[in-house]
Parts: sequence; C-alpha cells; structure tokens
Amino acid sequence: LDPSRDRAMICGSPAMLNELARTEGSHLFPHFESSNLGTTRSRNILLKRAQGEYVCVMDSDVELSAESLRKLIPELARAPGVGVVVPRIVYPSGRWQKSFDVFPTVLDKVNRLKDEFLMTLSHELRTPISVIRGYAEILRDELDGGTSAWQAANLIFRNSEVQLRLVNDLLDSSRIMAGKLILDKEPLDVDSIIREVAESFQVSLEKKGLHLNLDLHAKGKIIGDHVRLYQVVGNLISNSLKFTPPGGIIDIKTQQANGWIEISVIDNGEGINPEYLPNVFQRFSQQDSSTTRRHGGLGLGLSIAKFIVKLHRGHIEAFSSGLGKGAQFVVRLPTLGEKEALAEI
Repeated sequence: LDPSRDRAMICGSPAMLNELARTEGSHLFPHFESSNLGTTRSRNILLKRAQGEYVCVMDSDVELSAESLRKLIPELARAPGVGVVVPRIVYPSGRWQKSFDVFPTVLDKVNRLKDEFLMTLSHELRTPISVIRGYAEILRDELDGGTSAWQAANLIFRNSEVQLRLVNDLLDSSRIMAGKLILDKEPLDVDSIIREVAESFQVSLEKKGLHLNLDLHAKGKIIGDHVRLYQVVGNLISNSLKFTPPGGIIDIKTQQANGWIEISVIDNGEGINPEYLPNVFQRFSQQDSSTTRRHGGLGLGLSIAKFIVKLHRGHIEAFSSGLGKGAQFVVRLPTLGEKEALAEI
C-alpha cells in the first residue's frame, strides 16, 4: 500500500459487489463493521484477487484514506473463513484501472445471458407445472373432502400453485430485463382493484389470523394495465402477509391529491433493517439470505412491483423504523383528465 495515495479503494454499487463475489478469487464481507470505516461504520466489502494482488471494493461513495485502509486490511485478512494472505492492496491505476474498466461490459454480457437462460427455463417449467396444477385441482374436486386421497391432491395443488407463482415471477423479471413487458392500458378505478385483490387474499389472511383494513378514498381514475396493477397490489399484500405474525394488522389506504393517487400498504410485522432498506427493491434481494431463513420466495416480488409502477409513470417507496417496527410501502400513480386519458389509450 502506498501511503502517499489519497485513495485506496474502488467504490461500487451493491450489484457490482454481488456480481464480483461470484468470480474466482473473491471474498465478500457483508455488513462488515469496523471503526476504520469512518462515519459509515458498516459496509459491504469485497476483496478481489487478480494478477497476484488484491483490490478492495466497497459499496459506498465514501473514500478511505491510505492510513484508514492500512488499518482495515488486517481486520479483513483475519476475518473467519477468509483463509488468504493479503500481501498488499493497491488502488487500481494504470493496468488495474484498465482491468476494472472492462467489468461493466463483462457484467452486462453475463447479466444478458443469465436473463435469457431464466426466460427459457421459466417457459419450460411453466407448462408441466400448469398441467400438474390442473389435474390436481380436478382430482381434489372429484374426491371426498377429508380423505387421505383428497388431502394428497390438495397438497399437490397448493404446492404447484406456489411453484407456478415462482416461475411467473422469474418470467416477469426476465421480460423486464429484456424490455418485453408491455402494458395493456385502459381507464382504471384503483379502489376497485384493491378491493378485488383483498378479497382474493381473504382465505390466506384468515388462515394466519391477520386483520386487513381498507380505507379507500381515491375518487379519480388512472390509465394503466389492470392485470399488472393487480399484481403490484398483490405483491405488496403478499409481502406484508409473509412478514406479519399471527394476530397482526395490515392497513391499505388510498388518497388523491394534486393529480396523484397514493396507495399505502402498512403492517405491524417484522419491519426492515435500516441497512437493508436501500436494497429492498433489488432483484433476488432477501433481508435474510441464509440457508435457514424462515420465509420462502425468490426476492423478486418487490422489484417487479417497482418496475410496473415505473411503467405507469409512478413511484414506489419503502419505509420502516427498524426490525420489529413494521413496514410501509407507498405507491404514487398519476391521474389523468378525460382528454389525456383518451390520448393515452
């Protein structure tokens, strides 16, 4: 490490760190805590080995001095599970900079291939799962309820529904990344869509012992895709249902002001860690990504919801005071006058 340098660390996005972490010679330290990180205290840090040396990458635009990095490196080298000797860390100038300049191009190509593979896989899985679900439903309807055969058919049906939802999420995510998600626009009543979605969740809510309250006051209409907005509201309710314990409450509120309709989905569930909050809408993002996590899913629902809202020229935000303090998701969609609505269709 050259102490005369002002900077000694590459700053990248969390997505960049996640991609680099999959490459050979990389060691990722999620939420690494150190007093040598300055005011940030905790950051995702990655050591990348190349050409016999290590480069340090941090998911922040905060630059560390050479002296701070000199103190930080031994902490990383001693971290459990690293098992590497860090000879020195260098700032990527010259050949380093040239090497790192190609990363965006390489990562774009890898992401493109990954999305194409996921789209193909989703299509191939969707047909057999739909067939299994269909015949399981027929068997369940024809058998006497309560028998072991009915229970088996019902179990197959419910699990195939879960798998079908996962495949559809993968397919939607791949369409989004490929720019192939198209909206079928028409004038829509937001409150009616919310009531429709809420009714579809009634059985699941009752089964978990959750209370759903609707406070709907959006009088105007928007121009949008009924199926996709239904999906957005469904994903938000599903998220609250997943992370709210039995006896909890989910509130859905709408209001209209200054040309916008605002949808709020509020729960008193597990809440969101402040450090994770900026990543909540990222693809495949999970607050608990361990192998022992209690909640299933691919971490795609919220990222899909954000993209659909964006296609409707709207905004979506997440709020939480921390773990155990619930969460709130707010969607804002623009309303249109009659002439504008006709022009949009």
